[in-house]
Amino acid sequence: ASASGSGDADMADDVRGPLRRLLATRDLGPGDMPGGKLKVATADDDAARAAPTPAPPRRFARQVNKIADEKDWAAGAELEGWLEGFDALGASYARTEVHRQQWEWAQGLYALRQLGMLREDATALGVGTGAEPMMYLLANQLASVTAVDKYRSPFLNSQYPRMLKDPSEYAKIEYDHDRLRVLHMDATELAFDDESFDIVWGFSTIENIGGHGAAGAAMREMARVVRPGGTLVVSTQLILNGVAHYSSALSLFRRDFFLPDELEEHVVVPALEAGMSLLEEVDLSISDESLADVLNIDNYQSCVNAKPHVVMHQQGSVWTSVVLVFTKPAAPAGAADATA
Repeated sequence: ASASGSGDADMADDVRGPLRRLLATRDLGPGDMPGGKLKVATADDDAARAAPTPAPPRRFARQVNKIADEKDWAAGAELEGWLEGFDALGASYARTEVHRQQWEWAQGLYALRQLGMLREDATALGVGTGAEPMMYLLANQLASVTAVDKYRSPFLNSQYPRMLKDPSEYAKIEYDHDRLRVLHMDATELAFDDESFDIVWGFSTIENIGGHGAAGAAMREMARVVRPGGTLVVSTQLILNGVAHYSSALSLFRRDFFLPDELEEHVVVPALEAGMSLLEEVDLSISDESLADVLNIDNYQSCVNAKPHVVMHQQGSVWTSVVLVFTKPAAPAGAADATA
């Protein structure tokens, strides 16, 4: 049965057909290649865009760079290790509850673990963190974690009024208080030196900070502060049916999601231009199961606890989460000595 309820059955039928056609033809905009994989140019010249350089194929047993899909909770390679991420985070939803938010966190944790980034000597920066559990978990595993957001803004201050003074009030797990600091900061102007952190992450951040131009600025800033050999993990919302989802510029809380070509232009390319590389291809395929459970959230309060909570429909736009993991090439051996 559809999570959106019988009253929305006609809506679900209306969007599934266009989604299947979109994903079958892969008509996803310039720079995209067939086979359900988003591949982008690594330079900004016309020749490179005409013949984009593909990202590497899947790196690990589970695909990391992809859109959310109900099948990700099914039996598969390293499923138990992936699901353990939910347990460690103390997430609001149990591992068996299919929800795209905890999917984003689990994807990020899985990538960081597989890349060997969860080290006691590593440092991390979370951007647009709100009170998400990732910052508390990593404070138990890394040397230090810095979490930044516009905590003094009216919107966040009303939700987390004591975050800057005592972040423990919002923690759902025990954590090492000495390893976590929380700061008020704009994602488009990070007040850190270049190459300051081994890990930088931003889960569902860049669509909320003031439009696509601001998202690109934030991507460049996050990439700038990643150390050579480090990792950048980003999630956002990808539109599946070609119907744009933009907020009014006057909205108190803007949410500007991405069409596939906008994801390339404003998210992927800024990171590449700042020295990052995609960990692997971006898999845009999605299962029939997910398309059969499109959740209409025009009246969000009526379905806030509905599961599955993976593919959303709002004001004509159909969308879901996408995770992108980038790495910054390590400095060549002896490079530091050569510049000393």
